[in-house]
Amino acid sequence: MRKVLVIALVFLAAPSAAVAPLASAFAQAAVARQQVGTLRLYIARHGETDWNVQHKLQGMTDIPLNENGRKQAAALAESLRGVHLDAIYSSTLSRSRDTAQTVAGKTMSVNATTATSRAAPTRPLNMSSG
Repeated sequence: MRKVLVIALVFLAAPSAAVAPLASAFAQAAVARQQVGTLRLYIARHGETDWNVQHKLQGMTDIPLNENGRKQAAALAESLRGVHLDAIYSSTLSRSRDTAQTVAGKTMSVNATTATSRAAPTRPLNMSSG
């Protein structure tokens, strides 16, 4: 079986300050224990947006990364340096796509997927974004 490493960028309700230390821990564990025939999934949250700072629900509204979010994406990329990745997947929203592309750098491409392409599409919440 071929070793596959994937980073999936998803929307999680986790504090953005926890992204870099968590990513670094994942990267250290991955480098230390990469084995042939294992599947490892790395899941990271997109970098910070202005709406995150304002505690606004973003949902599917395409809010871009702010300056801190771009720094967080760069920190994630740095923490994963030396970790072999076969693929990187992201949503089509710019905040996730830009975070994923920062990790991918110039050597990889990002596979962007929409919610409607999944087997069980997401349903909108009964509240407005923002």
